[in-house]
Amino acid sequence: MSATKGISVTDGDSVRIRTIIIRVTLIAWFSSKLLCYKLWLSDRNFPIVPYIHLGFEIPSIIHTILFIASLSAMLLLFLMPQKRPFLQLLLTLEIAGCLLDQTRWQAWEYQYLLMSVIFITNWKHQIKTISLLSLLLSCTYIFSGICKLNAVFVQFFWQFEILHNLLHLPEHFVQNRMVHRLGYSLPGIEVVGGILFLFKRTRRLGAGLLILMHLLTLIILGPFGINYNSSVWSWNLVMMVYLYLIGIRQQEVQFKPLVSRNSLVNLPVLILMIVMPIVGLLDYWPHFLSFSLYSYKAKQLVISIDENTANFKFFEPYFEGKKNYTWANANSRQLILHNWAMSEMNTPPFPEEGYYKKFRVAFINKYPSTKAHFFIYKSEKHLLTELK
Repeated sequence: MSATKGISVTDGDSVRIRTIIIRVTLIAWFSSKLLCYKLWLSDRNFPIVPYIHLGFEIPSIIHTILFIASLSAMLLLFLMPQKRPFLQLLLTLEIAGCLLDQTRWQAWEYQYLLMSVIFITNWKHQIKTISLLSLLLSCTYIFSGICKLNAVFVQFFWQFEILHNLLHLPEHFVQNRMVHRLGYSLPGIEVVGGILFLFKRTRRLGAGLLILMHLLTLIILGPFGINYNSSVWSWNLVMMVYLYLIGIRQQEVQFKPLVSRNSLVNLPVLILMIVMPIVGLLDYWPHFLSFSLYSYKAKQLVISIDENTANFKFFEPYFEGKKNYTWANANSRQLILHNWAMSEMNTPPFPEEGYYKKFRVAFINKYPSTKAHFFIYKSEKHLLTELK
């Protein structure tokens, strides 16, 4: 038996914590999938973008079966969280669904998959499970905060979404230079909170800061704020539960055993949590797989559709305002892929150039008579290039 801050931590305590974490994760995961259910089905206007094209279209019923089977596995695991085979089944179903459509590679989906792997590979080692989850949380906040340290995030999220849309502050105040610089404190707090969460003596303080950050995020994105992207509301709530259970409750966390010879099975997860996000900072690993959350750094895809296209009116619900972009054909309307995905599926697309190339092919196959041009926009550099 070991003790932390006067609280006894036994294997029984860790088992209970693991059970609670599994159940609250399933609730959040289940909720997110329901709130963006069209993402997991193929009966939609937004094209399916398979990770590897097999030369034929996967029948719609396969997507539906995987979706229903996944939700069913979640329910079974919730009722019997001690049954590891149910978690293994859930992980298999989720990976299969994600391979059928790369749009499903959402940041929250990736985190839940990582957590599933952690639980499965450390099923009989409760302390290792808690320690890996603690490291996953720290990495999430540290890299997420670092990715947000850019002028585009401050301009769009801090100045536009918070100060302008939410608080309705006057324009001269929103555009003030000092107010702009103040926006950098938001990702700064996230980075500091993640670092504090790494250490025993400061873990509670870090957890408290990060819980407040999630509360602020929910106020901004929630129904009483800008009412945006409801599929991540449950993720913010469950992250606060994790922070409380592991941080405030001060569960036993031991990082040293994670790099021992007996823990080689966790090496792939450690690489994905620590090494690959660093590679992602250099733009050689996907944003959503690098804990880059709401950083506004990712490239965007803009589709310009000719008004003379036979099915032009079909895209009318997804077009941007009537004003044409200066670089676009005067007889065209523009469609931003991110806004289309949010409108139809309540979730963003996978923001990577490789994905956009696959999407272009899928779009042309699904809408062959549409006269469209595809452009990639990099907001940080204000750079626009045509995708061919």
